[in-house]
Amino acid sequence: MNDITKESILGAFMHEVLESIEKVEDVQKNATAWSEPKVYEPRVNSRVGGCFWSLIHVARGLDSYADRHWFEERAKAFLDRHCKNVIETYEVTMNDE
Repeated sequence: MNDITKESILGAFMHEVLESIEKVEDVQKNATAWSEPKVYEPRVNSRVGGCFWSLIHVARGLDSYADRHWFEERAKAFLDRHCKNVIETYEVTMNDE
């Protein structure tokens, strides 16, 4: 039986994102967005990026390509939403002052 599941790998990535990205500066350090509208992706040379690519490698041990793809898409979507939420929260806070 395989102890590695797509859900456990995603949980590990989510934990790293939540721990590493708390402020706008953290978003800039750990993620990058190349398009409009912005879609954030892991910055390769960052803690979150290192975690993402390490877990992509671990995901190779999953039973199917569909599971590996599921993890990659969900991880990217979570990072994108989290970064947007952090930036939006700081923009709203700054506008309230």
